[in-house]
Amino acid sequence: MKDGVAVVISADEAFRQPLLAMVEQHGWIAKSMNSAAEFLGVPVEPCAWCLVVDARQGAGESVGLGLMRELGQGASPLPLIAITAGGDVRAAVAAAHAGALEVLEYPFTPAQLANAIPRAFELCQRQHEQLLHRHKALSRLHALTVRERAVLCLILKGRLNKQIAMELDLAVKTVEAHRASIMVKMKADNLVDLVRLADSSVVAEADDTKISRQIEGKP
Repeated sequence: MKDGVAVVISADEAFRQPLLAMVEQHGWIAKSMNSAAEFLGVPVEPCAWCLVVDARQGAGESVGLGLMRELGQGASPLPLIAITAGGDVRAAVAAAHAGALEVLEYPFTPAQLANAIPRAFELCQRQHEQLLHRHKALSRLHALTVRERAVLCLILKGRLNKQIAMELDLAVKTVEAHRASIMVKMKADNLVDLVRLADSSVVAEADDTKISRQIEGKP
């Protein structure tokens, strides 16, 4: 992804400038920022950005690990390459725990950074595609009625139509009708397609517990 943006974040300009040159040398767009606050105030396009963060001891908590922890709390954190001082095992472990995709010990070779950045962009693209998938699935889930979503939850648990009918106190033909409607509204061609669209995590996000309570007449 040569049109991707690699953001180099370090309060040390003498450290930052050579990194920018390495990024640009390989054809990527390079952006320079000297603090976490500066980066967090800039709108970004998640599917095209990655971060190269100075996590060396003395680089500043707000620039290194603090930024990494804050970014890691997001729904779709940007891929991050952390740079630690050579031999600083504690910082490397902390960076990994904070969510760094790659940890490079300084000094490192240009080839190491050149290999890490494409991996970051690939991860970024996958995260973006997964996010689009979830948005698409959730928008279709919201088109289902309360009863249809309850039926869908049981379909995803592997229940047969007769079992669903018993659990929801419905006629089997009613379940079959709901199932057919679900397939149309979810735009699924078959059961495998439906499962891919509405996996358990997406259904959980749509609050299936609340749906079940509504079906059962509970507050």
